Amino acid sequence: MPHTDQGQSPPLSEFVSDLPACDILMQMDNMLEGGMENVVTEQAAFFAKRGYKAAILVLGEVGKGAEKARSFGVHVCHFPYDEDGLERLIRHAGPKLVFAHYSVKGARIYAELDIPFVQVLHNAYAWFSDAQTAAFNQAIPWTSLFVAVSEAVREYSLAHFPIAAEKCVVISNGIETRRFSGPKSQASRKRLRASYGFAPDDYLFLSVGSLVNVKRTMAALKAFAHVRALCPNSGLLIAGYPYSAEIVRELTNSIEEYGLSGQVVYAGHNASPEELYGMADAFVHAAAIEGGQLTLLEALAANLSIIITDVGFARHFAGLPGIAVVDGHFDYHASKITNELFQTPAALVADLSLAMLKTYRERKRPDLPALCLDAMDNAATYEAYLALARGLISGKPAFCWEDWPARLPGPRVAPEVQDSEELHLRNHILRVEAGEREKAITERDARIHALLQSRSWRLTAPLRALGRFTRTS
Repeated sequence: MPHTDQGQSPPLSEFVSDLPACDILMQMDNMLEGGMENVVTEQAAFFAKRGYKAAILVLGEVGKGAEKARSFGVHVCHFPYDEDGLERLIRHAGPKLVFAHYSVKGARIYAELDIPFVQVLHNAYAWFSDAQTAAFNQAIPWTSLFVAVSEAVREYSLAHFPIAAEKCVVISNGIETRRFSGPKSQASRKRLRASYGFAPDDYLFLSVGSLVNVKRTMAALKAFAHVRALCPNSGLLIAGYPYSAEIVRELTNSIEEYGLSGQVVYAGHNASPEELYGMADAFVHAAAIEGGQLTLLEALAANLSIIITDVGFARHFAGLPGIAVVDGHFDYHASKITNELFQTPAALVADLSLAMLKTYRERKRPDLPALCLDAMDNAATYEAYLALARGLISGKPAFCWEDWPARLPGPRVAPEVQDSEELHLRNHILRVEAGEREKAITERDARIHALLQSRSWRLTAPLRALGRFTRTS
């Protein structure tokens, strides 16, 4: 089927089960909409530009992600999985290499046809069901190599699945850094802020991430509720695809309940997130599990102050100026992950609140060197995948790559020990989150006042405002 011109989106009914002869095949179980779909499309397009025939094979559902790939000239074959049919399809197309993204189907077939089968590990798969774990483990002997998108993903995968260490390499995710690090017009920044109801001098926190349990967006909202009481010229903009209608309802209802309408705005999904980073001052991310989170790299490229849980790439930035890495308060190494474990612990809310208050007071930016940002560019990431592909296709799979975390600056600064007033404030937040507002109010006022005076924070709102944010449910 001929490729479509860039910008067009063919209807899903036009996807057919044909697969042309290709060198590199990108396989997915589903291609709906999201970051992984974008990465797969970009990689396939990159391989094509470097002289390799590349195609995407989808064995489950197709959606807007598949439409986007087709609109950029990448051939997408939608073939509902059938083992015998897949073998016939592969023999016809004759790929020299397969990159499987969150898909283990056909691993044995590829091995029997002597086609290298590479699994890209996009996350720490802590939520796998027993059936998913069994299918993954069954495919391991037929897998030529595993590529983890971060060191954290590699560590988790080696600890929880029978993968040999020498069969798992790391190629850290990258982003289009120039898209987020370009010059920011003060006029456009002011205009965009006004469109969301924020003033030019508001200190604006930004939370970007799909509304799903694992992102714990409610923890960021609850933390900001405490911050807002002490920092009245602050705001929070939340952006992300609304995968969970239940979380959207909880979020919007809580904004009203906490009296934060106008100070907190849920912007939904934004196809141009660089605009949001460009008008923000700080980035806050409360996720329980991440693989190699692109949003963190985007915020760093935009030179925002960072408050983030210790997941995915966060460990590499702990101790750098303008970056606060807090305890995730979530054991994703647990053998069973349930939705109950994705709730918002009071301790997480307290730690995020203190980090946000400190960020608001200090106004430090990471100011990463240009060489570090260049190393995070996805062009470098795709070059690493290309080098790996060349080796596997030629039968000489030696792979040596300097990943971008090795280029980060040092030495790091040891985390500050919380002083007594900070500890008292943390304990108060814990009590507020536990619904003990009235008992904590009196002693809290004096301690927060002392803390604010010692840290030169301006107190311009009644301290008792914190009481509004108690929930007793």
